[in-house]
Amino acid sequence: IYTAARTWSYCKNPYNQKDLQQAWQSGLTNQTPQSDRVINSLYPPTMFILIAPIAVMPWHVAKLVWIMINLVALFFLIKGLLRLTANSWHSTWGLILIGATLLLAPVHSCISLGQLSLVVTTMIVWALIHSQSEKISFHSRRGFLI
Repeated sequence: IYTAARTWSYCKNPYNQKDLQQAWQSGLTNQTPQSDRVINSLYPPTMFILIAPIAVMPWHVAKLVWIMINLVALFFLIKGLLRLTANSWHSTWGLILIGATLLLAPVHSCISLGQLSLVVTTMIVWALIHSQSEKISFHSRRGFLI
């Protein structure tokens, strides 16, 4: 998504392979690309708007920022799962839940590949929590998550 959002921020077509390749090369700064192959963009245009602040950063900075975002999302995901299951972090079942979550391969893949799934899953879990706790209004922060 980094390359597609970067392409979009340069007012180029994020679904054009040539434009994607140019945007990827411009984000590398002084790094050697690991591959010349850029995967076609799969995300809808609305995602480019959300990711654009990260996409304007050089790749080595954007990668670290995105890893931090995913780690924060993982923390809130675990916190939300504990809350949904009415467990605490120091109970036996809470520790099992934390361990099982951390052992899931999709969690590791998401962090290493810079995907959005942890952020989206965290938003879904917290939306579930708030939908159970009170009526959701359009203007509330909780309503925004839904």
